[in-house]
Amino acid sequence: MVVSREPLKLKPPPNLIRNGDFSVWHPGSPAPSGFDAPRKSNPFSYIEPETKHLTSVPKGVRQTWQASDSGDSFFRLFRTWVTDLRPETDYRFTVQADNQSKNTVAILVYEYYVPQAVPGPERPEGARLGILEVSPTDGFQEFALDFTTGGKDVFCVMLFVKCRGDAKDFPATCIWDDWYLSKASASVSAANQSTDPAEK
Repeated sequence: MVVSREPLKLKPPPNLIRNGDFSVWHPGSPAPSGFDAPRKSNPFSYIEPETKHLTSVPKGVRQTWQASDSGDSFFRLFRTWVTDLRPETDYRFTVQADNQSKNTVAILVYEYYVPQAVPGPERPEGARLGILEVSPTDGFQEFALDFTTGGKDVFCVMLFVKCRGDAKDFPATCIWDDWYLSKASASVSAANQSTDPAEK
């Protein structure tokens, strides 16, 4: 009997962000399916399809800022909602990004206590779960953020992008290649549980 010693290749968990690889972008649509583009009333940034310089997928998002939008309301920014996460659960969020500017841009993760996505402009009650900072890069790099949802049963999570307020390099461009969200592995969950709550 021959026993194979090749490592077992486990199928990665499904991406909880719908169209997180940006591969579905219908002609004439202002944003990839499942995402919202910066509002036309937002003078700070705009997005467009990116089909060059990608690492793995057929289409990405090129976002360009003319000025910092750190003080702008979330409903005017590039964003997506996730509506089927569980309370008090550890998750890992990763992105592939090519930040071609000298600025740091950030993806903010908030939970809002509503049963479905809110288009705005009213901001519902919520709490910040984490901030993923994307520093300047030399080509594509992966950035990761671990976060834990709160204890309320009814909530949605929104991820939205801002350029930091101390940014000075404009126009500034960042190419988003892949947004991937899944339940954290057992090792990540254990690390989160051992962290001092005051440090979260």
